[in-house]
Order: sequence, then C-alpha cells, then structure tokens
Amino acid sequence: VSIAGAAAGVGLSAIFIQNLLAAASAFIPRAEDITIDWTVLGFSVAVAIATGVLASLAPLWQAMRTAPNAVLSEGVRASASAPAQRLSRAFVVAEIALAFTLLTTSVILVVHMRNLERVSLGFEPDGLVAFDLALPRRVGESNAALAERRGSEQARLMDALRQTPGVTGAAFASQLPAGVCGETNIYLEGRPPDAPAQRVCPVWATPDFFSTMRIPLRSGRLLNESDSRQGDALAVVINEAAMRAYWPERNPIGTSVRLSLPGNNPVEVVGVVGDVRNSGLNRPAAPEVYATTTGFNPMNVVVRSDLPADQLIAAARSTIRQADPTLVVENVRTIHDIVLNNLQLERLSSL
Repeated sequence: VSIAGAAAGVGLSAIFIQNLLAAASAFIPRAEDITIDWTVLGFSVAVAIATGVLASLAPLWQAMRTAPNAVLSEGVRASASAPAQRLSRAFVVAEIALAFTLLTTSVILVVHMRNLERVSLGFEPDGLVAFDLALPRRVGESNAALAERRGSEQARLMDALRQTPGVTGAAFASQLPAGVCGETNIYLEGRPPDAPAQRVCPVWATPDFFSTMRIPLRSGRLLNESDSRQGDALAVVINEAAMRAYWPERNPIGTSVRLSLPGNNPVEVVGVVGDVRNSGLNRPAAPEVYATTTGFNPMNVVVRSDLPADQLIAAARSTIRQADPTLVVENVRTIHDIVLNNLQLERLSSL
C-alpha cells in the first residue's frame, strides 16, 4: 500500500507542479526552467515507503507481545497497556486538531476569494472591452509636432469608435482601474515649501472616460476638452480617497495643486469622483488624480456596448482598421478578464 501510494503521489505531484508553474509563469521569473529534481523526489519516495513500513511495525510489535487469548476476547487495542492507550488517544486528538485546523484555513481562503470576486469596483464592468493602441513616431518629428499629431489622431480614432454601431461610449486612459497604481508626488496649496510631498495615482484620460466607465461624480464637475492646452493639464479631478486624505476638513473644489515637481505649473481641482479599485482588489482605493491631455501614448482604450463581447471586439477592430490600417489592436480583453487577472496571484497563493 505504501509503495502504491508513493507511486500515485509521484504522478500527482508532477501534474500539480506543472499546472502550478503554468499558472505562476506571470509572477515567477524563468518559470519554464523550473523542473522536478528526480533525485530529491526519489529520496522523498524512499522516505515515504520507509515511514509506512516503520509505522506498520508498531502495531505488529504490540500484537506479538499480547497473549492470544486476550486478543481473541478483547482485541489488541483493549488488551494494550494503559500508557499505550493514552498515547493512542493523544494521537487521535492531535490528528483531529490538525485536520480541523487545515479545514478552517481552507474555508477562510475560499471565503476570502469569494469576497474578493464580489468586491465593489467603483465602476460598471459589464459591457466594457479594453485594448491597447500605440501611435508610432515619424522619423525626424519634433516633440511638439508629435504631440499635436498624436492628439488629432487620437481624437479621430475616438470619434470613429463612438460612431460604431452598438457602441455607447469610448475613451482612453493611461491606466485602467483594478490594476497597479503608479504613484507620483502632489504638492498641496498652502503647505510650506519644505513640507514632504503627498502621493497620488495619476491617470491621464479623455474627458468621457468617467461616463464610459460609469464612475460617479460626487461634487464639482467632470473634465472637458478645455481643461488641457498644448499637452499641459489645467484642471484635475480627484477621487474620494484623495479628498479624505488631503482635504479632510475642507472642500477641495477650487484649490490648486502641483503634480510631480514643486516647480510645475499649478492645476485646479474642479471635481471629486467616486473611488475605484486602483491598487488591487484586496486593498482600499489609493488617492488618485485624473487629468486630461493630448498626445498621451500608448493608449488603454475602453469601449462600452450592449453587444456581446466577441461582436464588440470585432466591430472595434474593424473601425480601427478603417480609420488607420497601419495600427495594430493589441491585448484585447474584457474588463472582467482584467479583474480576474488581478485575482490570479491571490488564487495562486491560496492554491
């Protein structure tokens, strides 16, 4: 039995490790180079067999020391000495305690994963498809000309996507919710020049990003096309987490802030929107600031529609191809896929 169990364990271990490495390839460098060390595995099998053999010798030794008439009348367990019975009962209690601990931990992990899948994202993910677009740079093109050309091309692409049959909204942003938050400094109005900078997650997006994602407005107004000029933001919108962290006792609307560097031009806070999960699903929303600008590249494009995801993806590809045949639509996925992908590390850790 020990040999058969060890052989089955070898096969199951190999399959499990292969599947585990396949799932962990996005988080473990050079996961394809990780293999089973058969020497170590063979030693483990030998130890498992030896353990089974040695464990079976204990009751055999006890039975050999027991009188036959006692075995026939009461059984080996009943005829064992009092210390042996106490030790046996202690082993049973320990096994039950360990099994209960394992079961409790498993239940906690399952409930934790279920709660993460049901957490409120702060926006409406149904009907959203995202993909990446990158506008190439022309040879000898200056930075100013590049920004102007990219801004006009991006506006033309967004207009074409919005006019696609079945599409109810289209926008692009530097990063999408439920992903990794890339932080930058924010300097608040009225703070001493030598005061330490605060940290926020900056998102550069088109003004209709909020309506496309259905991120609710809490106070003030949303961004519009006039809030940027020549690539520089003139106004920003913050989330509720930033308001709670940096303006806990005052209204942030109308205040000025500086982004990235204390010497940069000030921008005005014109609105507050609801929090979205921008730093993982198992952590609260981090302070975030939204600004609109032209020429940001590459783009994370989001398109909303009531069409099925496959039809929406095909329609978006066709629209982009007609607008500019040289552009390549990459990394196409639904927002639900993005959310599930963010749970992959949690699932792997639980497994």
